[in-house]
Order: sequence, then structure tokens, then C-alpha cells
Amino acid sequence: MYNTRMIYKDKHTRRTDAQPKRTSLATCGVVIAVLAIACALIALGILGEAPHDVWQRAAMVCYECIGIG
Repeated sequence: MYNTRMIYKDKHTRRTDAQPKRTSLATCGVVIAVLAIACALIALGILGEAPHDVWQRAAMVCYECIGIG
């Protein structure tokens, strides 16, 4: 249960400037490295034979679903 002293203390001890927390340079570097690796792997997948294989498998699944394959 709050009393007036607790409410007064709570109201006057809160930070009003509300500065956003800054991320460290190491954290930003890790995020950038992970994004770069992800983009490189996506590019390798697109340039390789992966899209063709995925398309072939998807077509076979569709044919099996409708009873042709």
C-alpha cells in the first residue's frame, strides 16, 4: 500500500531526461558482421544451384499432392 511519502519519493526520483541507452561499438560490429555473413550466404545460395533444386522439389511435392507423381 502506498502512502504519500512513497508516492512523493517515487515521483521525484524518476529520471525525466529519458536518454536512450547507447549500444557499444562491439555490439554494433557483431550485428554488422552477422548481417554481412547472412547476405553472403544468401548470395551464394542464389548464385548456386539451390533455387533450381528447391523448385524441382516443390514441383514434385505438388504433383504428389494432386496424385500425378
